[in-house]
Amino acid sequence: SNEIKGGGAIPKFGTEVEVKVKTADDLAREVLKSDTAGVKVPELGLELDEGGLDGLYTTVEGLLTKMHTRLLDANPFHSGDAATKHHRSNDGGDFCGPSA
Repeated sequence: SNEIKGGGAIPKFGTEVEVKVKTADDLAREVLKSDTAGVKVPELGLELDEGGLDGLYTTVEGLLTKMHTRLLDANPFHSGDAATKHHRSNDGGDFCGPSA
């Protein structure tokens, strides 16, 4: 399993790490996200506060995929009778995964 469990106290001040994805190779960069860390993707208007995901060791692509899956699981309008086209995306199409 790639789930990480913390073993110490939460520090008083956190550290901000910025990763710019410009090529497909950047998506393969490894990241270690603690369960108390938040994630922001300003280019997508996406922000996940601390506690939104467990701690994990993965790649940038894996983290985005995990966030996408969490959004699908938490959104009651992504399937069933309530999933009309305008609920799925702004342009009327289906949401697609980060790798599509």
